[in-house]
Amino acid sequence: MAEKKLDFVLALWRHGARSPMEFSKTSSIGDNFEIWPDGTGQLTENGKEMHRQLGRFLRNRYKDFYPFDEDYRRKDIYVRSTDRDRTLLSAVANLGAFLNVSTPGMVPFPVHTMPTENDNLLRYPNMNCKRFADILKNKEIQETAGYKALNEKYADDFKKMSELLNDTKEYDLNNMWTIFDNVDCHKYNNFTDTVPAELLSGPLYDRLSAAAGLAMQTLFTDVEGNRRIELSRMQGGVLLGDILEQLRSPLQQYDFDDPVKYLVYSAHDTTLAAALVAMNAQQENFKQPFYASALLFERYFDEASKTHSVEIWYKNDDEFTDLTAETCGESPCPLDQLELAWLPVIPLNWDAECHHMDPSPEHFAAVQTKSNVLAVLLALSWAIFISYFILSKRSKKHPERLALVEQEFSMAVDDKWSSVPASNFVNPSI
Repeated sequence: MAEKKLDFVLALWRHGARSPMEFSKTSSIGDNFEIWPDGTGQLTENGKEMHRQLGRFLRNRYKDFYPFDEDYRRKDIYVRSTDRDRTLLSAVANLGAFLNVSTPGMVPFPVHTMPTENDNLLRYPNMNCKRFADILKNKEIQETAGYKALNEKYADDFKKMSELLNDTKEYDLNNMWTIFDNVDCHKYNNFTDTVPAELLSGPLYDRLSAAAGLAMQTLFTDVEGNRRIELSRMQGGVLLGDILEQLRSPLQQYDFDDPVKYLVYSAHDTTLAAALVAMNAQQENFKQPFYASALLFERYFDEASKTHSVEIWYKNDDEFTDLTAETCGESPCPLDQLELAWLPVIPLNWDAECHHMDPSPEHFAAVQTKSNVLAVLLALSWAIFISYFILSKRSKKHPERLALVEQEFSMAVDDKWSSVPASNFVNPSI
């Protein structure tokens, strides 16, 4: 009896530990360039080691699949990263361990990227989506009863955190990451002298970690879950659409007929969070994806049935969880079944769903101008018609005038409003 055989893997991971995204200027946590010499948002030595550990984990998991006995061959692997130092360097550190590179400074593999402002695949929340940006701007998620209840639930913890850090700023679920992220950066890079012990471990830290997870989850859905599908079609569903396409027909490096065996996306915690929300996985007591966490999409081929199935695994810190049944409904998951499970959150036309096809204010002004011109033309036409009618009573010598009047009424204004086309999913990054 033929067994299923692994024939393609897509890995989506978060970068390793980094410096804070912002140096706190209102607290006593003490962020400065002495502690963080490379500045904000930069991968640290601890972060590099986290990805080397993940690389070794993946090398061991796929030791019977990937051709490790050969030197690097571009036909087997493709790596894409967001255009951030921390994700680019995380990919390099990970792949160095994955491919067991022993020569110092030797990086025998390219890592591809694209400008952040054009990246609609891996950067989340994606503010390039006009409709989604409006939802955040109008605080539609924060105004729900569930969100307000969470703010009340954790209000004392936010206040306590602020007091312990001598912070003059007030925090809630929406902005708590701006200081709690700094706490985690100090904790996981061993710069803990300026951080009170209560914020490094124990009940308060656990509650704040839980709040941070919920704050990230509510970037992509409301607390009640009523808008998960709607928001995912503008955010994580785009990524799931791409992943599904890759599982059906993996990327091929030019010059080669066979697809790659291993496709890597090096990204952020928000990227994994957007994907998890869209997958409807790990939604209860949602946890922020930890440094060097990874989603693994593994495709298997069954020789007997000539069909593909998928397994989906999530490595988050020390946890390694099979998400297949949770997101698909069964495990292993037939590829067709995965498509049915994900179809509700995959946009048919991302630009349309983001309201990029809506007329601009300039277009509205142009339409109004044309309407005014049309009104004048119609008034003139009626005046001409009435004059002609009166004159025609007196004379029948010029019947061709009637044709001119009819032509006047048939004038049409160029209509730039068109119906929104529906098409198969197209990756908006390409």
